[in-house]
Amino acid sequence: MIFITNDTQKPTYIWSKLETGTHRIYHMKTEDNQVYTETRYKGDATFNNKNFYALVAELNATKAMLSKNDPQELGQKIYNGTIKLISRKGGESKYKEIKWPIILEDDERKWTNVKPVIATTVLPPPLNNDCECDICIEE
Repeated sequence: MIFITNDTQKPTYIWSKLETGTHRIYHMKTEDNQVYTETRYKGDATFNNKNFYALVAELNATKAMLSKNDPQELGQKIYNGTIKLISRKGGESKYKEIKWPIILEDDERKWTNVKPVIATTVLPPPLNNDCECDICIEE
């Protein structure tokens, strides 16, 4: 799963030791400034052991819904729009606004409620001969 980052509009490259252009740090950030930092993105929608879709479900579904459903599957349904969340207040029902975690390269960026885009095609990562990550510095 390759996302387009909300701040740089670049893809989340899958980390490879041999391709230094993939040596990037990505952050998944929520409205309340929870940040999940991933230094070796595997393309599995997981940032520091937190799955993007599970987080979408946790941010939006009720506790009852989370207890009856797999959070990752529920989050995928929310993302794909195959399930609608309704809030009821004062006898009135309306669709609930979905809160999205955003995917960033700069964790200092302010959260905005923008649905992350999944890339359909991705060009190869650029060469990065000046990589200063721990692995490149050790070699």
